[in-house]
Amino acid sequence: MTDRYEIQISSAESGPYRLYTTIKSGNSEQEQQKAHSIALPKDLVSQPSIVRVVAVSKKGKVGQVKAIMNSFSPEIKAITEVVVNEKDKLWSLNFNPAKPQVVYATYVQDASHNIIATLRVADYAQGKLSNVQVINPSGYGGLFSKDGKLLAYFQPRTTDDLPRLLVIREMETGLNRTLRLPANLWIGSMAWSPDGQHIAFLEQNNEYTRLWKLTISTEKLEPITAVMPYKEPGGLWQGSIDWTPDGKAIIATRSDHQTSINRRFGLSMISVANGRILSDFMTLPNWRDESPSFSPDGKQIAFLSSRTGPSSNNYSLWLRDIATNQLRHLRFPEGFQLSSIFQPHWINGSQLLIAVYSGYTAQNRYYVVSI
Repeated sequence: MTDRYEIQISSAESGPYRLYTTIKSGNSEQEQQKAHSIALPKDLVSQPSIVRVVAVSKKGKVGQVKAIMNSFSPEIKAITEVVVNEKDKLWSLNFNPAKPQVVYATYVQDASHNIIATLRVADYAQGKLSNVQVINPSGYGGLFSKDGKLLAYFQPRTTDDLPRLLVIREMETGLNRTLRLPANLWIGSMAWSPDGQHIAFLEQNNEYTRLWKLTISTEKLEPITAVMPYKEPGGLWQGSIDWTPDGKAIIATRSDHQTSINRRFGLSMISVANGRILSDFMTLPNWRDESPSFSPDGKQIAFLSSRTGPSSNNYSLWLRDIATNQLRHLRFPEGFQLSSIFQPHWINGSQLLIAVYSGYTAQNRYYVVSI
């Protein structure tokens, strides 16, 4: 049983933390709220800082830990919405890293609630699309290679026992190549290697996750990691992945927790060669860092995090400098609720594509953010 709450503060994730104050535990709702509603000292609110509330029993045993990261970054002003004039619902949208071009998928549902998707490409300029072309009347999930020469997307299958169909399109010639993937491979996300010769997949279901590598030229599919139960410590979390610019590792979200009340999810570098964990950017209990994306020069990681929100489902956008480990919060105007299932994508070294939640996934709105 909780005896007291220790309010600890620090200027860095890894600490050290100093005790700011102690609040005696109470049974009333008002007393419980007091432990989570405190006034911070003036010297603390003038800089980025972390405040954590630690529940401690009479015997000194540490229980649940709740933390929040304060941020005083200026509000982002340079935001441009990507306007898609389609009557169907917008499913996904991504930029070509090599030119001002987007690929996007729309969909409708028929009377039997089957999803009918259409994949298109279009030129982009200042928030508007032009020269729209249908790539595939039933395609979805378009993702350009790093050099913009190839486009990978999926075609639907009529039954779950048929192979998954991955199409690789040469953008210059329009030539399509269809690759057949195992029927039972449930793909959660994919990422192109920097040289455009491989695609990494994150397989995910209700029990486990696993990283795979597909070699385009030979159609060889091989596992990068062993099966990793995502509900257990060390398992990969369901979500987006990215390939490091040097091609040696995959960055993904991994769980690290000892008890169910102090679960944490941080970013990890995983070796493509042997599936080993190379390094971790672990977070505090009850925080989630996910949907990582490397900048073109490999010096920064953009990612979504729950560290500034009142719960693990409220996400904000952050940049982490690889060399210094310094964090920068990209703070948006009031009302911008970032979609947790959309990975921020670098358009170039100074712009990111983000998705803002507006009801449910199919109603996400996409914005170009200048940083």
